[in-house]
Amino acid sequence: MRESLEDSSPFLGESSPTNIAISTNMWMGVRVSVLVQGGLFLAQLINAIYNVLAEHMLTKDGANPLVFSVYRDLAAAPLLHLAALGVEGRVMPNNQDLPRLITQGFLGVFCNQVLFLVGLSLTSATVASVVNLTLPLFAAVLAVACGMDSFRWSTAAGLVLAVGGAGLMKAGGGGEGGPVSG
Repeated sequence: MRESLEDSSPFLGESSPTNIAISTNMWMGVRVSVLVQGGLFLAQLINAIYNVLAEHMLTKDGANPLVFSVYRDLAAAPLLHLAALGVEGRVMPNNQDLPRLITQGFLGVFCNQVLFLVGLSLTSATVASVVNLTLPLFAAVLAVACGMDSFRWSTAAGLVLAVGGAGLMKAGGGGEGGPVSG
């Protein structure tokens, strides 16, 4: 079944000239847009919980960042593989892509996480969360500066909200800048 944007959006009135047919996109009886929003919320929730859990493991339990990252990746790899199998079926990369995937996984995931955890052991989870909130700002500025993306006001508004949220977190008294003493 197909519907127009006018029928699906309460923000577009009948006088709107926009009448583009879009699909209702359902997956297992749930609208895809609801799944996307739920997935984004879940990703942010997991990220926030991870910052607090990692800080606790590093400061209170004295875990080594390297060992913590190894266990994290060993636990995540089979879960992500099962998720890929559930969504896409049998998924195997091309043999010529394997060296690049291994290198990117090591540098972009493992080393990034070890360095994040070393930094987290020197500060608080709140400061780490504020830094994480600024990453989309740098990515968007670089994308526009390199000509890979065009400037849009919606992106700028999202970045202002992210920076404002980071400021509110910091102003709320969390993250005094030092590690939690245990």
